[in-house]
Amino acid sequence: MNSSTTGASKGLRAMAPAMVGGLTTAGLWCVHIALRENLSPGDPWRLLVTGLLVAAFGLWVAGYVRLSRTLDEFQRQRQELALSIAFPVSLVAAFGVSFFAGEGVPLGMDPRDLPAVMIVAYLMGIVIAWWRYR
Repeated sequence: MNSSTTGASKGLRAMAPAMVGGLTTAGLWCVHIALRENLSPGDPWRLLVTGLLVAAFGLWVAGYVRLSRTLDEFQRQRQELALSIAFPVSLVAAFGVSFFAGEGVPLGMDPRDLPAVMIVAYLMGIVIAWWRYR
């Protein structure tokens, strides 16, 4: 086996937990949204799906950390730029949502959907990094 094949298979092995965790998280999130519209809080099905959702998200985070160890310097630089955009946007969004919700301001969104804002901010960072380093 040549070194490029070995490197490619190593990258795919590192990517698999992140992909499985991400796809599982997305699917369970959709199920969670459907259940919270139809079942009351504390329902055993909602609790089960919530637990699985948190576990899947943990798998995604662990897979992402593992994947980031396999990146070369250029890929790390792109990820750093994406995260340097996503982190402050997410921080301000979480800060704003929590304080305005605490003041009783109707936000038109469920605070449990805040991670979606964080993911969109990260995706915006990825697009900006891609544009900058193309």
